[in-house]
Amino acid sequence: MPHQPHALKCRPNTFSEVVWQSHVVESLANAIRMEQIPPCLLLTGTRGVGKTTIGRIFAKCLNCLGSDKPTPEPCLKCDHCLDIQAGRFPDFFEIDAASHTKVDQVRELQETLPYAPSKGRFKVYLIDEVHMLSKSSFNALLKTLEEPPPHVIFMLATTDPQKLPATILSRCLQFHLQAMPKESIADHLTQVLTKEAISHEPTAVVHIAQAARGSMRDAFSLLDQCLALGNGKITEKTVNIMLGTIDRTPLLQLLQALVDQDGEALFEQLKQLKKSGACLSSALAELASLLQRLARIQLVNSTDQSDPTLEALSKALNPEQVQLLYQIAIHGQRDLPYAPSIESGFEMTLLRMLTFSLDSQTQTSQPPPARSQIRPNTANKQSAPPVQTPTANKQAVQTNNLSAYWAELVPQLQLRGLAMVLAKGCSLISKSKSPWQLRLEKNQAPVLQDRTKKALGDALSAHFGQAIQINISLSDETTPESAPSSPDKSVKKQMDERRPATTNTPTPQKTNNPEVQKIMDRFSATIVDSTVVR
Repeated sequence: MPHQPHALKCRPNTFSEVVWQSHVVESLANAIRMEQIPPCLLLTGTRGVGKTTIGRIFAKCLNCLGSDKPTPEPCLKCDHCLDIQAGRFPDFFEIDAASHTKVDQVRELQETLPYAPSKGRFKVYLIDEVHMLSKSSFNALLKTLEEPPPHVIFMLATTDPQKLPATILSRCLQFHLQAMPKESIADHLTQVLTKEAISHEPTAVVHIAQAARGSMRDAFSLLDQCLALGNGKITEKTVNIMLGTIDRTPLLQLLQALVDQDGEALFEQLKQLKKSGACLSSALAELASLLQRLARIQLVNSTDQSDPTLEALSKALNPEQVQLLYQIAIHGQRDLPYAPSIESGFEMTLLRMLTFSLDSQTQTSQPPPARSQIRPNTANKQSAPPVQTPTANKQAVQTNNLSAYWAELVPQLQLRGLAMVLAKGCSLISKSKSPWQLRLEKNQAPVLQDRTKKALGDALSAHFGQAIQINISLSDETTPESAPSSPDKSVKKQMDERRPATTNTPTPQKTNNPEVQKIMDRFSATIVDSTVVR
């Protein structure tokens, strides 16, 4: 006996067995209960979501002999139900529009419409991929769809409703079947495998569901392929071989190398990835997927029990850095066709990630230190003490000296990541006694975290060789402009001061020419002195 694929063996026979499309099946069932059956239905949706299956079930509901009238629950035992299920019911016509595109074929179909059903209550015409009909065929159907005989029901199915003429759409009651989420597909596959006592690994089933991309039929087809490859078992290894899925371990290690800003480790992992024979294009897509999962863990406080390593990475990377890496990965995918080779394109994407990550940005934007204000004078032993002595007599340091002192000190603390961002956003208010008083710009409040504050305090303690406590407050409207500024603010101020003044700023002036003065008065104009030729 030939093998029956799961896509056919597990095809729903009643509305209650249809997965995920409850909004459609409930509407059709209610229409039957209320005896308000529409003469023409249009079912749209991607492949493998149940369009033709729902059409067959609807035909059973209309012609079931288990009730004296149409019923939303066909008995599946009467001759009509069995014949429809077997494809031999004389009043159920399933037509493939791709092979019946000519207008003559449509007209032949129309000639059968006036005749009463030979066996059932209704004649049901299920036209699949109806968008493939020619323009003349659509024109031939228009009048029939608008006023079909009372014993005729049309069910049109298509994956591309945009190609249907508006005149056809206006004559149909349209239902859109949604692509199924991978969780629903995985649950349904698990139920089938459990019922048939087939050995399976949950992670393997999840991979199949994800590869199906919303199509239950595709999921069953992949399931059959995996069963053939795995000798009747569903394992993650078999699924990875079949789908060409990338092992996530080297990709997670790539992300860890980016967290550590370790270029050597990054390219060592890339070397191992190449040795494994993995498709680098798929690897880049999987890397973007991992970053998307990291963002979800960080921003909605979700957990990923299937991969504990992601939980650790979500704490090591800040949300802004994850967003940046994700954008680089997506743009890298877009640019791969234009790269000299897939390998060089993937490598360049990793180099972008290494260059433009948040750590690199904070390191390249360090403010120029005001060395002359706090560096000890090695030529004069009685000059100011070196920076490494926090107990030195600097208690009377003025505001501008505190700003310069902090701007010089921060680059020496060997900070990285958010801790460096925190230090550069703070201004030193007082260091005369413990704890040191720091003030953070209010717009940088998100970087003030327990771990970043601890990292800054530990760096200060290590730099000076003794324990230093810090207290960080946020700036507010009462903070005077004369207060010490942060390194970031100092750099911005220096850049503003270096920016050349605008030379063409108009200044009001009078002119002896009455006509020019009249124009100036009329339009409130001024003379731009730099444009006047003398």
